Amino acid sequence: MCSLKELGLSDNKLSGQFSQVIQNLSWGCVVNSLEVLYLHDNDFTGPVPHLGGFSSLEELQLDVNRLNGTIDKSLSQLSKLESLSLDGNSFTGVISETFFSNMSNLQELVLADNSLTLKLSNNWVPPFQLKWLSLASCKMGPHFPKWLQTQNQLVHLDISNVGISDTILIGSGICPVNSLT
Repeated sequence: MCSLKELGLSDNKLSGQFSQVIQNLSWGCVVNSLEVLYLHDNDFTGPVPHLGGFSSLEELQLDVNRLNGTIDKSLSQLSKLESLSLDGNSFTGVISETFFSNMSNLQELVLADNSLTLKLSNNWVPPFQLKWLSLASCKMGPHFPKWLQTQNQLVHLDISNVGISDTILIGSGICPVNSLT
């Protein structure tokens, strides 16, 4: 299995500690070859363990499980990551701009429906250009995030229920947005 590039086990009834799944994948050479890991819509539990060894990973979909805890900082070491989907879990904690500093290839970011807080400075310029962004129910207000003005490739933006009580900046640098919820 040393040439395994994609592993899709989504939409099953798989359960158990997520750290055990990663430990099993980390054994041997799969850790070096794996580019796509789809484990969404299962029943995995626990925190996300250290994933820094998966240096080839481009897509990581762990949404709709029962994962919890803070998002491990090793995810920020995955410089080839294009798609990160962690929505519908029970993650907590603060995500700052340093978390994204090595993610210049990121195009899809889905963190919705977790208890996460995004602490990003007013003048932050992300190293990526997103096409898909869903942060619904994360905390990021009260001001409209100015960094969104730098994202000129967005086709989907969901920042509902994030605590914004400010003037909306849609049309001032982030359009065209094809889907805004």
